Amino acid sequence: MILARWDIDARFGHRDAALALLREWWREIAPQVGWTPDQVRVSSGSLGVAESRLEVEVRLADLAELNDAWTRLANARGQEEWARALSEHIVSGTPRWRIYRLEPTAEAG
Repeated sequence: MILARWDIDARFGHRDAALALLREWWREIAPQVGWTPDQVRVSSGSLGVAESRLEVEVRLADLAELNDAWTRLANARGQEEWARALSEHIVSGTPRWRIYRLEPTAEAG
């Protein structure tokens, strides 16, 4: 199991607009790549991290599943327009993906 995290920094005063666009993406585009709401968590900075930081976490079986989703994303209806709209609300150069392997806890064996 992996956890794919996408971090972005919203421009000053644009956090709510960026969050609204993330919600729109999950409603309209995520289903086209095969991602469901139960796989996802969106968080925003509070303590010890900039309040402008937005993070999207997606739980996936493996890197192959992530690659398949990214391949479908390239042809997803509305993705290009959505990305253009989001770019107005985020700091250029801040989006990045980080991929984590989820390890079993001691209780899970």
